[in-house]
Amino acid sequence: MVLGENLEGLRQNTNRARKQVLIADDSQSSRDLVRFILKRSGCDVIEAQDGEQALALALEFIPDLFILDLNTPKLDGYSVVFELRKQAPFIQTPIVALSASVAQTDSARIATAGFSAFLTKPIPPASLRKCISQLL
Repeated sequence: MVLGENLEGLRQNTNRARKQVLIADDSQSSRDLVRFILKRSGCDVIEAQDGEQALALALEFIPDLFILDLNTPKLDGYSVVFELRKQAPFIQTPIVALSASVAQTDSARIATAGFSAFLTKPIPPASLRKCISQLL
């Protein structure tokens, strides 16, 4: 789902049985793959095309887990995680960094930025399922 679609049933439902995961990635194909895997794992999915949408949707829906591409437009993944960690509901929320290319120096930055885990693109489905099961 992208901002503007019918998300009424997902809004801040604290009694929800299914976990909500917010994906922020400007690549439609990446979001499609992650959404497919998450839905097969029993999660509800909220999608953002950029970092600004991700922050707006986060405050609206209070997801249980985030998967953030590090190179999203408007606000990159580092900026989004920084802003999320300042908000009380997200201090302990798992946040997964996602990127196609990560240098050795980026790995240290990811670890200190407040991310809970890191996955590389293309995402092996088994790795994503394992990460989700460990964090939720």
